[in-house]
Amino acid sequence: MPVDFENIIEDHKKFLSIGNNTFHYIFDCNKLRFEYLSPSFTEETGYAIDEALYNSNFSLTPIEDYGPIVKTLGELLTYFVINYREHINQYTTFYYYPLLHKNGNVYPCLVQVRILDFNEDGSAKNVLAYNQIIHKKYDKNKAFNMSFISHDHSLPSFYQVDSLESLKQGILIRNLSKREIEILKLVSEGYSNNSISSMLNISIHTISTHKKNIISKTNTSNIMVAIQKAILQKIF
Repeated sequence: MPVDFENIIEDHKKFLSIGNNTFHYIFDCNKLRFEYLSPSFTEETGYAIDEALYNSNFSLTPIEDYGPIVKTLGELLTYFVINYREHINQYTTFYYYPLLHKNGNVYPCLVQVRILDFNEDGSAKNVLAYNQIIHKKYDKNKAFNMSFISHDHSLPSFYQVDSLESLKQGILIRNLSKREIEILKLVSEGYSNNSISSMLNISIHTISTHKKNIISKTNTSNIMVAIQKAILQKIF
């Protein structure tokens, strides 16, 4: 069944803000081409819509210079979609990419993405992206990141993810139980095993077991590294 792009765009506007220097598109991740481009596309990028629409050879990013960045962004989005597919409609994804304007300048572009539909393997098939161009020189040495923001407070958000390993770590951290997170937070605040035992009314042996489980679940070398990961992922 064909995707009703126009209705989808209207339906998702409540999640997506539109400001100055913006355009939006729908991208087919299988055919690697634009399926829809907003009228503001030409004004903001300098390219004619006919030049880019349905053209798998057209790219808004200078791949020869920024290929690794584009590859990492694709890996992050694919991994997240596969792991959170059943909740994907509750998320908006944000990231920057280097946009090559037709005038030859490369600008940072902030993107808000929604997954529209999926391939059988769980990867994204079509994505809706709102783009806001920031008219200053793109710094290719500046770290980029991707954030996955949940609209449902019962689901976790992932902030400033800059590598596939970082995303995997964030997902592992969020697999901790409420008790494990509680103990991890108390340890981060400097409480000893004896103090935690009194506060939570559990044995020191149980606390030690929880710590071992935390280290195992987060695939970290020790409890302090697990705390650093938890703070980075805004667990507490």
